[in-house]
Amino acid sequence: QRLRRRVDAVMVGAGTIRADNPTLLPRFSHKPPVLRVVAAGGKGLPANARVLCDADATRTIVAVPAHVSKMRRAAWSKGGARIWSFSTSCDRVPLKALLQRLGREGLLHVLCEGGGRLATELLRSKLVDDVILFFAPAILLGGIDGFQGKALPLFRAIRGRIIETRRVREDWMVHFVPEWRLRECSRV
Repeated sequence: QRLRRRVDAVMVGAGTIRADNPTLLPRFSHKPPVLRVVAAGGKGLPANARVLCDADATRTIVAVPAHVSKMRRAAWSKGGARIWSFSTSCDRVPLKALLQRLGREGLLHVLCEGGGRLATELLRSKLVDDVILFFAPAILLGGIDGFQGKALPLFRAIRGRIIETRRVREDWMVHFVPEWRLRECSRV
């Protein structure tokens, strides 16, 4: 909740919206609600998702490949959400282009809350400055082998440095900085 209150935008993939139907809004915030960004690929979103229908729907951006139908776009924007279209040859939103457009809009601090595919693609594309992981005293079966449930060879691991660990109620928070960000910081 504190992370959500500190950022300009909270970003998720369409799978997170379909699975959890979150509001993505921080509780007990005194500033205007954060902008909500949904990277929606080919499978799309339910038109009754909270981020599209609640009182803050005008603070939602749905990023889609250009080939998404006008009918789907109209359904998603009915409550006031903005639709951003991106040229791409696949069913995925080009994340670098999405982040660049968010930057041009003045949204410089973006929190990605998942899901697994979105987080993996952001990391793979080196579009991440910091990773904050929360470890809870629970195990989700089928998902402990990595973000997407697949074991990867160690040489493909993302290296970096843990710069902070702390307890947050029952959970543990780990703040990790990827190696590419460490190299950028050392050049400054």
